[in-house]
Amino acid sequence: MDSETDMVRQIRALDSDMQTLVYENYNKFISATDTIRKMKNDFRKMEDEMDRLATNMAVITDFSARISATLQDRHERITKLAGVHALLRKLQFLFELPSRLTKCVELGAY
Repeated sequence: MDSETDMVRQIRALDSDMQTLVYENYNKFISATDTIRKMKNDFRKMEDEMDRLATNMAVITDFSARISATLQDRHERITKLAGVHALLRKLQFLFELPSRLTKCVELGAY
């Protein structure tokens, strides 16, 4: 009888321990499920933000290409004008050279 009573007590203790373990594991499972659901939502939000970022980058790239094309034409014109300006300065120097030489001769500054 004593051994039966002891066995019943051990069985009850084991049942109690088993119920505790099942409850703890169930809570962990529910917590893991909630965490996975939150991660899915976070990844969806991040994917949406990445899609918006990609769209915005495409728009920025398009604007940049248009601006570069517009500035390229102006850059070419400015380069041509700078070349013409340098040429005009050289011509101006040549036109002024005879009068400068005459003045230097008159002053004796050879």
